[in-house]
Order: sequence, then C-alpha cells, then structure tokens
Amino acid sequence: MKGEWREFLRDNFRDLAEGALASRDRRRGLPWLQKEFLRRTTRELHLQDPVTMDEKIQWRKVNVRDPLFPAMCDKLRMRDLVRDRLGNDEASELLPRLLGHSDRPTADWLAGFGDGIAIKANHGSGWNAFVQKGETPDWEQLARTARRWMRRRYGLQKQEWAYWSIPRRVLVENLLCGPDGTFPMDFKFEVFDGKVRCIQVECNNGEINLARFLPDWTNLPIPENPYRSRADMDPPAELPRMMAVAERMAAGMDYLRVDFLKSQDHLVLNELTLYRVSGFAKPSPPEMSDWLGALWRNPAWPDRSDEADRWLASILAHKDKPAHDQ
Repeated sequence: MKGEWREFLRDNFRDLAEGALASRDRRRGLPWLQKEFLRRTTRELHLQDPVTMDEKIQWRKVNVRDPLFPAMCDKLRMRDLVRDRLGNDEASELLPRLLGHSDRPTADWLAGFGDGIAIKANHGSGWNAFVQKGETPDWEQLARTARRWMRRRYGLQKQEWAYWSIPRRVLVENLLCGPDGTFPMDFKFEVFDGKVRCIQVECNNGEINLARFLPDWTNLPIPENPYRSRADMDPPAELPRMMAVAERMAAGMDYLRVDFLKSQDHLVLNELTLYRVSGFAKPSPPEMSDWLGALWRNPAWPDRSDEADRWLASILAHKDKPAHDQ
C-alpha cells in the first residue's frame, strides 16, 4: 500500500507537470512539438501550411476543437456513436461485448470477470491489458496498473486535445481471440472525404506481420518493412463490409481512421482514430505521408489532391521486402 501511495504522488505530480509543460509549449509557439516532430519523422514541421499526413495530424491536434472528437476517443461514448450511425442491430454485431466499467477498479472487481478479457482505459490509447483464456494473472497488479491509468490524462504533451475531457474509467470487454488463442488481425482503414483510400493490415502472434493495400487490394510496397510482410495475403471475405462500415462511420469528416479486429470467425469494430501515431509516423516509403497528405483536403489548406496520383505512382515503383528476407 505504501508503494502505491508513492505511485499516487508521482503520477499526480507527473500529470500536473505535463499539463503545465503542454500549456507553456502552446504559449511559446509549440517549440517542443516541433522538435519532437523533427526527431521522430526527420522532417521539419510546417503548421501554417501543412502538406504531409503527419503535418496535417499535428494541425488537427492544435487547431480543431470539434465537440464530436472527444466522443470518438471515449471508448464508452464511441459505442453510442456507432449505434447512431449503424443502427442497434449492426452495432450489436460489431461491437465487442462490454462486461463492465468502473472508476474504482479493484482486484476483486477485475477477477470477477474471469479470463478471456481485455482491460482498457476509457480515456487513453494503448493503455490496455489482456488476460488470455486459461491464464491466471496477478489481479492485484492489474488493478494497480488500472488505477495508475485513472490518475493520468492522456496525450497532454503531444497536444491530443480530444482525450483531455473524457471521464476517466476502466472498462472490461470480451477478448477476441481464435480457438487456439491467437490474436486477431488488425485492419486499419484510412478514410478521406467518406472514401476508403488505404488499408493497413497488422498481426502479432509472436511475430509481427504488416502490409498495406489499396481498396482494390493492390499491394502498397513497404521497402523498409521491419516486420514480416503479408503482401501476398488474400483479401478477407469481410472486406466489402468493413469498407462500407468504415465509410459510414467517417461520413461528413475530412479524415478518420476506422480500425477493425478480425479473428477466424468474428469481426469487431475496435476504434475510431483521429490522431494516427499522434502525427509522428515515419512511414516506409516516405512518400506515404506525402500521398496521404495530398488526399486529405480541408478548406484551411491549399488543395493538393491533384498531386496524389504522382505520389501514389512513386510508392508503387518501390519493391516490397520479401517475407523470407525478414
């Protein structure tokens, strides 16, 4: 208990400090954000006239205060948004089963859900813990981790405004896994002006797999792919449905990424993503950020959509790294 009290003091101090640093960075013209962007992407950040995908995400973080954004990032309120746009029946089919949520997670509360669960912070991204079927975890340690999430605001220094006002809660869902315990495949749909333009596929079952495709399943090469390529995979039977749902969820928006999880026999709408990689991606090839940036149109920026075909041709000219070389 004494150790957790020290964590309580440290986490609250860190939260206050990050909030103060983020406010100071905004007052000073965002020097930290610009340095961090250069460090992580190796490119200068141009907020006044953003061109690349990552620059436009940074612009969105700093400038857009759409009241819908917090609802999209809030894992509980997002469920209501899905029901509004898809209807109750389809939403019930696609949303993972919600087992419970609390603002005071304890070991006994978590253990009451048993195994085969996903534990998530409602107000953050990547604050997750998973309990596989047949696993007997340290419930007290999991509860301690969940309470740490409750003491923090997400994305302060990175300026991810949409998360800051979300009520802090911990939720528990059914864990989506295959019959043999394998994790599902992650399908990420990049939607611009209501149309899917790019699909990224990821899977991690001891070895990370990664591939990108156009909507017609033309492979987009990843010449410096650090993971095993899945460029040769067939399109899933559920691809048309995922594309249609992604476009319905992104209707009326200039850009949204819609993420699905797919196991052998189940499909789940997992997340709506406003700030992919927080605008700090370093894609391979680099032209990916230029191409996606050209696709993203907004009245605040010059329209560069006529450059998209040129950037796409440059991407397709690359060679994908063969799976057996990785």
